[in-house]
Amino acid sequence: MKGISLIEKEILRERSVKVLTGNFMSVKYGSIDVVTLYRLLKLIYENPNLSMTELHKMYIERYKRKVNYNIVKRHVEYATEKGLVKISGGKPTKLEITKKGIDYLFLITQVERLLNEELG
Repeated sequence: MKGISLIEKEILRERSVKVLTGNFMSVKYGSIDVVTLYRLLKLIYENPNLSMTELHKMYIERYKRKVNYNIVKRHVEYATEKGLVKISGGKPTKLEITKKGIDYLFLITQVERLLNEELG
């Protein structure tokens, strides 16, 4: 690809990569990524009673993406405030998905099917 400008490379990259992104804007938590939230909820659903640290490690292992612990924490706090996740126990705290959280997973799964894309 010699002779192609950086702008042309970027255009080619954008055309070849399918990405579904979106953010919820929360005054308290800032930007909450829809895909990150979906992936975290999916991990909590598949592995009941995870601690925050275990969730963070599993996210990195499963999705092969470096993510800051504070980002995971912020998304879980947002999910808790919205009733998608319940925190129980003492130290370490255990995370459980709620009925509302399962409904969220179901809806995003329907979007995946509709668009023929995989988010997580």
